[in-house]
Amino acid sequence: MAKFLIAYSKVIALRDNLPASTSVESYYIEQYHSLLESFREVIGDDVDEFRVEDTEIKPRVISHGRSIGTRYSAKSYCSKNKLLSKLEGLLNYITMQSPKEDKEKIIGFRSTQ
Repeated sequence: MAKFLIAYSKVIALRDNLPASTSVESYYIEQYHSLLESFREVIGDDVDEFRVEDTEIKPRVISHGRSIGTRYSAKSYCSKNKLLSKLEGLLNYITMQSPKEDKEKIIGFRSTQ
């Protein structure tokens, strides 16, 4: 359970500390994918559905003109919304898969039902 809570906490921390911009550097995607591997090891489920597709990670256009063509950034980026949709999906999946006792620890309260 400790490894699970550590991985879960790291995903929450990643989500809560993403930059304010509309896109994120590939560094954040790499961090997220590393956490997905942690979940795979801990819960034993295939969580590839929650990976950000490689096609979503690409350099930004930094300039464009007829005489110079299109210039791209050295770093690759992904839409922050895309990362968040995958990340939130993972968190929802994990919460729904957890036994009732673990859900209480994860979400911080008990159901009255």
